[in-house]
Amino acid sequence: WERGLWMHRAFGAASLVCMLLHILSYWVRFAQLDCFPYDAFHLQQYYPVNGPKGNLPLYDNFTIGLMVLVGYPALLVMSVGPLLRGKSWELFRFSHYLFLVLIPAVLLHGSSAWHFM
Repeated sequence: WERGLWMHRAFGAASLVCMLLHILSYWVRFAQLDCFPYDAFHLQQYYPVNGPKGNLPLYDNFTIGLMVLVGYPALLVMSVGPLLRGKSWELFRFSHYLFLVLIPAVLLHGSSAWHFM
């Protein structure tokens, strides 16, 4: 059982890197479209796909706001969790239950995400 633990850590680290790259690439896109500070941290986006950028949010994809609500805290918890393993085993163990919220959110966010689950 412990022989495969290195793979668990490697896949976890690779997931964190991919999540971070995905988030940063969208932040770059938000900056190109002149909606960066708002769209990167808000649940309703001004992301101009349904027309020109206006005064009201007009993007109708709720899953980006869902991932802002679920994905950002998950990224923080999963990156800090291994550092706390030696100090608080219970906190480290309970951080692994985050998948109960993260997996359904990822499946809603990416229509083909089930291929990677």
